[in-house]
Amino acid sequence: MGNQYWGGKLLGGYAGLYHTAEKISKYIPECKKYVEPFAGLGRLHKFIKADEIFYNDMSDFAFEYLKKNYSDATVTQQDFTEMFKHDSEDTFFLIDPVWRDEHYSRNSLTFMDRKPYEYYKKIFEIVPKLKANWIVCGVADERQTRGYMSNHNYNKLIVESEGNVIFGKKARTLLVSNMELS
Repeated sequence: MGNQYWGGKLLGGYAGLYHTAEKISKYIPECKKYVEPFAGLGRLHKFIKADEIFYNDMSDFAFEYLKKNYSDATVTQQDFTEMFKHDSEDTFFLIDPVWRDEHYSRNSLTFMDRKPYEYYKKIFEIVPKLKANWIVCGVADERQTRGYMSNHNYNKLIVESEGNVIFGKKARTLLVSNMELS
């Protein structure tokens, strides 16, 4: 694998939905509880319309960032599976786990305790049981997710950034949901 530059330096910056957040937000309904089990830096925060917001991230950097910047949210630092305790018909989950090993394993700001496909495997064991609406985000090429995003009958859509912003290409996010994505 060759060098991958991000944020102007080798694997610099923080992974996240920065370049596709606004497009993703169009599919997030107004809700009573909005929950992100992998919140990262809360890139969609300004678009959320919810009575309660719950952010979770195991990264010390992300946890401190979220607590400092989003006083209107409850911020936790626990295993992502614990966040599904908020499940109800009035809840919406935005689930954005680790997409690629190299973006997390070599970045001291992020947290990863398993391979990307292991996150997706667990998520797709959980989501069929949820009462809530949800969107799972992933890399469009599914290179490290072993097809967990596309090997089912859920609704799928790829959203792209407006310009070429990552490695000279558009940022592309695959969305998979139990809701209509059109």
